Parts: sequence; C-alpha cells; structure tokens
Amino acid sequence: MDVFFAALQDAGIGTSIDSFYEYLLKAYLLFGDEEYLFIFQEAYAAAMYYLFNDPW
Repeated sequence: MDVFFAALQDAGIGTSIDSFYEYLLKAYLLFGDEEYLFIFQEAYAAAMYYLFNDPW
C-alpha cells in the first residue's frame, strides 16, 4: 500500500517477510515461549491459505 496515495500495490511473500517466519520459530525454540509458536502457526496458515486461494 502506498501510504501517501492510499493505493494498493502488488504484494507477496519474498525475501523481506520470510525472515519473519524464521525468527518466530527460532524465538520459540530459544525462549520456549508458546506465543511465538502460536503467532507462527497463525501466520503460516494464512500464508498457505492465500498461496492456494490466489486473491491477487
């Protein structure tokens, strides 16, 4: 989204966002906090849903 002109642009999972998923899992393994695992599972499920149900 272009915050200056409020226009949606093409988006996808690429090199920037994949670290988000990676670090959620690593944080869970390192700290043992189940909230990291929960957030990963929710985000991963959403990514898989939109991967197989192409909205764009």
